[in-house]
Amino acid sequence: MTDSDQRFDISMEIRFQRANRRRLLGEDLTRNAINFPDRIALHDIETGWNITHQKFESRVNWVARKLLEKGLKTGGRICMLGRNYVDSLTLYYAVSRMGAIIVPLNYSANAEELRYIIEDCTPSMMAVSTEFIDRVDKSLTRSMDIFTYGPGENDGDLAGWIESGHAEAPDLDIDDRKPVFILYTGGTTGRPKGVALSQAGYIAMADNTAHALSPQGIGRSDSWLILGPLYHGAALAYSVTGLHFAQTVHLLREFNAEKAIAAITRGFGTVTWFIPTVSRKTINYIGQTAIPLTDLEGLRLIISAGAPLSLQLRQELRQTFRRCQVIDIVGQTELTSTLIALSEPGDIVSTPTAVGLPMPGISVALMDDENRLLSAGEVGELCYQSESLMLGYWNKPEITREAMAGGWFHSGDLARRDASGVISIVGRKKELIKSGGENIIPNEIEDVLRQAPGVVDVCVLGLQDRTWGERVHAVIAIGNVDADLEVIRSGAEAHCRARLSRYKLPKTWSIIDMLPANAIGKCDKAKLRVLVGDGTKSLDLRGAATAGS
Repeated sequence: MTDSDQRFDISMEIRFQRANRRRLLGEDLTRNAINFPDRIALHDIETGWNITHQKFESRVNWVARKLLEKGLKTGGRICMLGRNYVDSLTLYYAVSRMGAIIVPLNYSANAEELRYIIEDCTPSMMAVSTEFIDRVDKSLTRSMDIFTYGPGENDGDLAGWIESGHAEAPDLDIDDRKPVFILYTGGTTGRPKGVALSQAGYIAMADNTAHALSPQGIGRSDSWLILGPLYHGAALAYSVTGLHFAQTVHLLREFNAEKAIAAITRGFGTVTWFIPTVSRKTINYIGQTAIPLTDLEGLRLIISAGAPLSLQLRQELRQTFRRCQVIDIVGQTELTSTLIALSEPGDIVSTPTAVGLPMPGISVALMDDENRLLSAGEVGELCYQSESLMLGYWNKPEITREAMAGGWFHSGDLARRDASGVISIVGRKKELIKSGGENIIPNEIEDVLRQAPGVVDVCVLGLQDRTWGERVHAVIAIGNVDADLEVIRSGAEAHCRARLSRYKLPKTWSIIDMLPANAIGKCDKAKLRVLVGDGTKSLDLRGAATAGS
């Protein structure tokens, strides 16, 4: 089409055709309302509230209009504190429809961490659930316009903004490459970093995820069971993916094994996301309650992410959820979550401990410390390029440039790739133990120890040592059992000696009932290091994780 022909291109007058509007989250809702108006978009399991795609889009639009009226501007920040409610996602999408930025807050964070985040992102508004409104430190919110929302359709200030009839979305000029979310992450080794993510990135992520799951036949008849908190990158990403494809998203307030299994037995979700800790708790609960395994056959896909999945745990999941496939997915908040998936049936069989192939739309390189590309079989840092890549760390340009050295995002994960392109994670670069001139990867030792008698879970740390520089210290979790700790330790040590090189053997040990965990169930290594100290404490640290929380 020549310049003189432009006047005949009627599509230029259609709002959706504006070049910077084609990858907006709100456009998903508009399409769903037209194509599937009466299909259920979101379901709150606890209250039973179902909302259709048509009603969800209208509710989002009413809230977006009210926020504009209250003074929230394009590029302005609003923070949100609440659990997994329908209106948590209403707010996410309403803010996106007006080009503002939402900052979800971790409701388990302490006041000091929340203060740092609020001072860093300087929000002008705060949405607080009716559950948490009395717990908010007023000194944090003096300069903000605060309103409430809740789990039910008629709860909180937000419910009063919804009028009868349909509401059109605000007609604003929104750039799909500007920030829509700031997700704070990485607070275990220092101050949390605010990861700025775009609407275009989320749409790319949803498309990539759908392509990656296609070998498992996931389609519009499937639905998602969301167990993790919506302030977390993965739970948010899978909710967006479900709504992108007009699938139903079932929301559980937070993970609880009893409630999760009750939801599955009632048919709420054919796809869900477990981290290994959640998998273990779920399997243990099923074993203790003797639930008929036939009641679990509605679940057909478990995505395992967040930590390495052992072969034994994978097998237990398959034996428990008998009609369910288990796939690994590697995700990272800085890439809008999903990156690599072990979803090809042949790869699951031939390389069950690998994490799979890069998703479509993701370029993956393995690099050494000089940013040189490595060959198949060599261990290097996983580095990524993708449209789903973050825009940067909020207010941290230097850290952003460091993470993007050489034009690639450096993940901090160490991995190797085989000749067919399948990737296996071997550990975290920062957790590499340098002992006596040798580089030791904790994951390798942990994989061995998880197979030792009496070991429920394990975490291997590198502790400072005058002789070795760092020494390998193993923390074994044995659960709530009455056992001879020295017998367990000596058995674990013998198990390691038979399977590991001598320099990789743990030199000091601790035994604990359970590893301390963060809000989504991953091992809290910062807290564990405080409990362990220099590793010379008593072997018995049982009760310490609970006492210190």
